Order: sequence, then C-alpha cells, then structure tokens
Amino acid sequence: MALQASVEGSDGKALPTAQRVELLGAAAELHAAIGVPSVTLAALLGMCISSSGQEAASTPQLASICRTCRLLHFVLPEETQKLFQAVLPQLDDKASVARQLPASLRRILLDRLHTSSKLQGLGTDDIEVHLQLVHDLPLQAACLSDDACKSLAELTEDLLEQLLKQSHEASTSALASAYMVASTAKHSLSVEQAAHNLDDLVRRTLDSLEPHWPRVRSLDVQTLFRSPGDASEVAARALQNVGTVQDAAAVASLLQAAYALPAGSVREQLAEASLARLKDLAAGMTDAKELGVLEASLRKGPCALDSQQEQLALRSGVRDQIFRAVLQKPPTWNSRPARGFIRHVEQCLEKARRPPEALPEAVPAPSQAALDSQSELSLPQVPSSGADGVLWHNGLEGWEVKIEIGGRQMLGGYFKPKGTSEEAVHAALEEAIQCRKALERQHY
Repeated sequence: MALQASVEGSDGKALPTAQRVELLGAAAELHAAIGVPSVTLAALLGMCISSSGQEAASTPQLASICRTCRLLHFVLPEETQKLFQAVLPQLDDKASVARQLPASLRRILLDRLHTSSKLQGLGTDDIEVHLQLVHDLPLQAACLSDDACKSLAELTEDLLEQLLKQSHEASTSALASAYMVASTAKHSLSVEQAAHNLDDLVRRTLDSLEPHWPRVRSLDVQTLFRSPGDASEVAARALQNVGTVQDAAAVASLLQAAYALPAGSVREQLAEASLARLKDLAAGMTDAKELGVLEASLRKGPCALDSQQEQLALRSGVRDQIFRAVLQKPPTWNSRPARGFIRHVEQCLEKARRPPEALPEAVPAPSQAALDSQSELSLPQVPSSGADGVLWHNGLEGWEVKIEIGGRQMLGGYFKPKGTSEEAVHAALEEAIQCRKALERQHY
C-alpha cells in the first residue's frame, strides 16, 4: 500500500513519470520476493499507462518499460499489453529496446512497422535489430497452427534479401543472426515454395559469411548453432574455416558445438580440428587475461568421452601458461614507486649483504674520576647575559633576543660575535641588549 501511495501521490508527493517507470520496473522484478500483490501491480501499471501516453519517453525509459513488460507479461497480460500499446508509437525509431520482449508483443510491434512501410531502406544495423525481433515468430506461429506463419516467413525473406544486398557492409554478428533466422524459418515451414526460397537464402547467407570467419566471435558461433533445424550445413562450413578463426574463445565455442552435434563424421572432424586450432592459438598467447578467458571457455559446455583426456591436458597447459604470464607481468600497483622508498630498500639490502666487521679489542673501562674530569672538560661554558629576554644560542653560537607580547613570544633577532674573544662576545651582547630595549619601547 505504501508503494502504491508513493506512485499515486496520495501522501502529498506525486512522483514524475520517469520515477514511476523506474519504481514499476523495480516492483516488477522483485514483486515475488517482496510480496507485492497483483492488485498493486495492476494499479501501478494503470498509472504508468496514463502518464506514458501523455509524455514522450526517453530511450532509457522505453528500455525500462519494455523490461517491465517482459517481466509482467505472464502475471498481468492485459494490463501489460495496454502499457505496451501506450508506448508503441514511440518505438518506431527505437525498436532495438524491444528485442527481449515476449513473442506476442513483438508481433504487435512488427505488425505496426510492417503496415507503416518502415522496413524499406533500412541499414544493416537496423535490419539486424528487426531480424532479432522476428527470429522465432514463424516457428511459434507454426507450433500454434497460426495462419500468420507464412506471412511472417515472407517478412523474414524480405529482411534477409535486404541484408544480403548490403552484405559487403554487414557485420559478422548481423550475418550470423541472418543465418539463424533463415534456418529457423525454414524449419518452421511446410509450404514447399516458401521452403525452397528459404533454402536459397540459407545458402546465400552462409556464402556471405565466408570471408568473415577469421573475425568470428564466440557469441557469433553460439548464434549460428541456435537453429532448431539441421546444423550439419553450418558445421561443415565451420570445419572448412576453423583453421582461419583468430579468436580462441570462438574456437572453444566451435568445440562445444561439435560435441553437441549428433554422432557422425562432421562431429568428430570438427572436434578434432577445433582442438588442433586451440593448441596452435594457445601456444602463441602470452596475455594472462586472454588465457583466462580461454580457460573459462574450455570449462563450459559438454565434453566428449573420446577426447576428454586431450581436452583436460589442453586446459592444464593453459593454466600453466596463465601462471607464467602472471609471474612475468610487472605489478601495476608498483609500476613507479617513490624514489625515497627505493633508495631506502637499496641501503637496507647493501647493509644486509655487507660482511660482518671484526669486533674491536676490549679495553679497560675508565675510572669514575676520569669520567668526571672528561665530562667537565667536554661541557661548553655557556655565557650569561644578565638581561631578560637575551639568551645564548648554542647552535648559532650567538645571542638570541626574544620578547613576550600578548602571551606570545616574538623573535627580535640573533647577534653573533665577530670573534671568539671576550671583547667580541661582550660587544655582541651590548647590541642584543639595545635591540631588546628598542622592542620594549616599541611594544610596551
């Protein structure tokens, strides 16, 4: 109730729209843990619906609203759909924030984009976003026996054709997403003509990906093998190009993908080629961070029994390389230490390495009378001025003049004799006394 009162403003402090959206997102994520009832969530959704339809939301706010819709879609489907409909016009140019939405909400967004003819003239980055929006919709429609399966497949074909026309500008991730979408749509269709067209698109997508294999990343490999259909074709292409892949983590992902394939010649050959490529790449790696990423990649995923020992040996070798790389790496916290500290360490080391000196021969202890006479001779004779505020300074070997003003000592000056004779000392004392009297006349 307190959460709902804060949003409604019944406590006298109405929240702005941005804070309402943030508060609703937090409640959507933690509603099960903190016990927020569905009635309160519905009330919060209703207030965000009214405010979202009146004000234009920024990109972070739209991302927060889409995340809230993803979390509450299965709890409050009707209210969530109304909130999504309220911000739908603002998503025309910001569709990238809606990639993680549930399939039904992505269908609504794609229907709007398709009817508004905004899918023409898109760049490669925008096409990649739309492919991520549509990637599983034909398969879902086929599972639900929905008549929209064929239209969604046609939309997929349009997007793939646009991307392939700009394949020279497309990134590796965009082409990997294109193959995943094409193979998923092909698997979901039973119409012969549509399947034939998608067969051609799958082949053309793999052909466009051919020069990108040296720059492929681990995430791209995972995207390529996400298709629910037959992965033998992409596995065969990976077998042909695994020797050119430069990223060790991507080769480790290919090894995991090979172990997940059905038993057959492609699986064994891809696993063997991936292991050989990993050994070559690991032998030339010296950076501890890159080696750590490779070791973590080797610990993920399944492991084939026939190559388990070989993979364990590779992982052990990578750990040894990490240990040597860490030892050889200079410590960042002490790259430029203080020069005084280094000088102190050098002096301590020099003193510790110095051979011990021979102890001097023992001499008889002097008598007490000799010590007393020596101390009397060594003690300097301190002259006395006989005047207040004029004292002899042993360090400077001269007269020091001080005067107290308002409870604080004020220094008048120092008067050093011009010789060691008694006349020189007395002359300096006279100057000091005159300075003291001048200070008294000035301040008293």
